[in-house]
This record gives sequence, C-alpha cells and structure tokens, in this order.
Amino acid sequence: MNKSNLIHGLLSNALNTFATGQSVNVVWEGRPEDPSQVLYLREWLIMGRGTGLCLGPTAPNAAPGIYQVDVVDSVSEWGTAYTMANDLLTAFYRGSTLTTTGVRILIETGQTGPGMRIDSKYVLPVTIPFTAHVTL
Repeated sequence: MNKSNLIHGLLSNALNTFATGQSVNVVWEGRPEDPSQVLYLREWLIMGRGTGLCLGPTAPNAAPGIYQVDVVDSVSEWGTAYTMANDLLTAFYRGSTLTTTGVRILIETGQTGPGMRIDSKYVLPVTIPFTAHVTL
C-alpha cells in the first residue's frame, strides 16, 4: 500500500465516522451516485506535490492536499446543506490530526462554497486543506 492510499484511508475513515453519526450516506470517490438519495456526502481527494522536510534520502516528506466533501441535498432544502457543512467543518477542525504508521495528517482551516444547483440537487462543496507528514 502506498502512502497516498494511507492518506485517503485516514480521511475516508474520519468522514465515514462523521457520516455514520449524522445518519447520512457517503458516495465514495469513483462510485456512482444513487439519484434517489436526497441528502448525501460525496468525497474527493486532491493531492499536491510532496517536499522533503530536511536533507537525506530517508527524510520525511510534507504532502499538501485538499479533501473535498460535497454536501448534496435537494434544491428546496439548501439550508440543511449549510448546517451539515458547518458540522463537517467542526469535525475536521483546524489543528486536528489523523495518524497511522508512517503518516500524520494535520488539518488546516476549511471553508465552504460556493454552492451550486445541478439539476434538482443543491451541491455545497466543503474544502478541507491538510498537510500529510509522511515517513519513507
């Protein structure tokens, strides 16, 4: 398993824990959406280029990234999307960390929007920037 998979796994597990507590489904990256669902979350991982934190072939890397979570709801319920987005940003708050062997993710300040209408759905993106500290 490569480190990108570990990073994605840590973030996805945290999102799954949040979604389970909110009784809302998640559409995982690369999976089709179910149009019958009214409110759900949809995740994306956008990784940046890692840089060495110090000299040497075994020095740890810092890999920036964005964990994008869309809150998708019906157009008539767009206020619910903002409540869910605020709850999500509370769960992924600035300074929180996710760790596993060889990877430590530091969450940075997230933000919402802009919301958009796509067909009969209201989509509110929640951007969760992070830096993953990775040991080689």
